[in-house]
Amino acid sequence: MRRSRHSRSPASPRLRGLLNLLLFVSLAGSAVAQPAAFPFILRATATSGAKVFPNPTSPSSTIRNTSVPVSGWYGGAAEILIPFTSELSVTANVEYLRSIDEGLRPISLGGALETVPVRDGYVVVPVEAGIAVSIPVSDEVYRLLMSGGFGVTFVSRIQEVAGVSARTEGLPAAYGIFVGVAFEAKIWPGVYGHLSTRFRDPEANVTTRYPQPTAFYQGRTLLLPSEPTTTRLNLDGLSISAGVMVDLERLF
Repeated sequence: MRRSRHSRSPASPRLRGLLNLLLFVSLAGSAVAQPAAFPFILRATATSGAKVFPNPTSPSSTIRNTSVPVSGWYGGAAEILIPFTSELSVTANVEYLRSIDEGLRPISLGGALETVPVRDGYVVVPVEAGIAVSIPVSDEVYRLLMSGGFGVTFVSRIQEVAGVSARTEGLPAAYGIFVGVAFEAKIWPGVYGHLSTRFRDPEANVTTRYPQPTAFYQGRTLLLPSEPTTTRLNLDGLSISAGVMVDLERLF
């Protein structure tokens, strides 16, 4: 059964297994001498998908666990690696992703079906810290890294009808671990091309409320929902990134 009220995202057996593998690789990687550096990474990011549960507080388990897919997740990220040893670095990562559907849509307002401009979607901001380990096949030109750690993902919903935006109540967040793999290739001294994948599984309930009872569109008065709306977002897709890594120590 899916979680219905909690914002925490416990570590799945698959994620725990990947973290154990990361620990093993970190011990094996000590045989490879990699020069210490101070890498800063900027990358564009896309996520393969997510699920939204429209009625997470329903007393019916069937309705509560019914989900719809949400695609079109794009954004960017910044990450810094602080060397701890020649093979092991501490990482800090901030990512921004959003998925928005907008246009003229038929929706039910005040008991009537109205075709009005709407915007509906979500913004997620993962903030994560962990470790990155150079895998033994790495050298001065190519680097293969494994990473893992813990993070908090902040979630906000974008919900707008005829120019009136609903407000997200509170600061919804989900907590959990992540694992990732990155490949870097040297372009010139101090600059590397960067490709990476990252898996996380945050899930959080998001409640929104319209700040006013009505909206106006083409001379008509539209009745907006007076009660708050709660949905649950589960970002369970694979995050794929491409960008550049700048070795600040060598570049400056």
